[in-house]
Parts: sequence; structure tokens; C-alpha cells
Amino acid sequence: MNSEKEFRPIEIYSGNGWEVELLKSMLESAGITCFLQNEYSGTITPHYTAGGVNPIKLIISSADIDKAKTIVEEFQNNQNKDNPIKKNYTLTTLKAKPALNGELLFDDYKISLRNDPGMIGLNIATFGILGISNGFSFWNHLEDDTITERLILAITFSMCIFLFFYTISKYRKAKEMNEKEFLPADIKEVFIVKTDRNIKFRFVLHDNFEPYFKFKNNKKSEKLISFLKESGVKITYV
Repeated sequence: MNSEKEFRPIEIYSGNGWEVELLKSMLESAGITCFLQNEYSGTITPHYTAGGVNPIKLIISSADIDKAKTIVEEFQNNQNKDNPIKKNYTLTTLKAKPALNGELLFDDYKISLRNDPGMIGLNIATFGILGISNGFSFWNHLEDDTITERLILAITFSMCIFLFFYTISKYRKAKEMNEKEFLPADIKEVFIVKTDRNIKFRFVLHDNFEPYFKFKNNKKSEKLISFLKESGVKITYV
């Protein structure tokens, strides 16, 4: 194999894995040695940028770059004229249960995750203030209030403290997943648990990120499963 200095990346349009494999076969048939970006770099995860995920690239020898560009242009023209690839870029939104777990959006190309750390932070402050207020009320009225009133204050205080720490745990996860985007090629495996009412997804990505969601078992969640299957993602039903 030639050294890394003799290879230069050329970008192709964003597409499904089979399109890239087809172009790779065309280049190899023309005598051009090439690699998918993930094969050449030793990683199967595309590089992330602030705007999302870079398009899949092919790595070729710098000596063949002009010939390769001609083949890529012919491939693109044939795809556009004779066999256009029709993709649906209309986002389908799945709202997680509970709502603090955010949303999952997907089209025929990628999956996006959204959450609102700011709103969760506001909930943390609210439950913290309520917990402190109820704690002081409980302490100041130990002798004045009836047993029932003290019990209500104690229960309210306990609930506020529980929700305070619960939302703190959700805040950290929300910051990790907010505006995260990934392609089907980035997914190592998806674990699915289905019931009559709900469906749970656990995505295991190649970068060790593992978002977990529970959605209503409806047409939208079934559409997500179909998208994953059509993209060749490994699915395990638990």
C-alpha cells in the first residue's frame, strides 16, 4: 500500500452507503485504488463538526485524482438524469416519554436529537426553591400544625428534593444529546423493546454514545424502525 502522503481525499455528495460502495466499485474497475474514509482512517465514525456530520469521502492516490474526478462527475450526472435518488428530507419528530428526555428527529438521511438544557435548569431552580421553602415551613411548624399538616409538608418537601436531584441528572444528559446528529453508518446496534403502548430504543454508536428513548408505539416509531432497517442498521429486539 502506498504511504499516507500519496493519498488525497475527494468529497462526494452525501448519500446512502450503497451509493458510496457503487462509486468505489466504479473507481476500482478503472484501476484506481481507493478506500472509504472509515476504512482508511481506521475509524467507522465520520468526523463531527459544529454543523453536523461531514459527507462520506473516498481516499484515492494523488496520482489518480484527475481520472477519479471524471468518474465521480459521470456518476453524479448518471444518478441525476437516469436514476435520480429521491430522498425525503421532511423531518419526523418523536417526543420522548417523559418530556425531559427530549425529542428525536429523523429523515431519510440522518437522525437528530434535541433537548432543552435551559428549561431543565429552570426546573432545577424551581424545585430547589420549593424544597427549601417547604423545609423551612416544616421546621417552623413542628409544634403548631396538626399531624396531618406536618405529614403533607413532609411529603411535599420529599417530592421537591427528589425532583430536584432527578432533574439534575436529566440536565447532564440533555447537554450531551442536545443538537447531536448522526448517520445510520455511525450506529453500531439498536436495541428495541416493544409493548402494546410504548416502544424503547437504545442506540449504541461507534463513538460509545448511547442515547435511550421511550416513545409511544405508533406509526412514527414504526417509521423509525423501517428507516433503520432500510439503512442496514443492526437491530436487536429484547
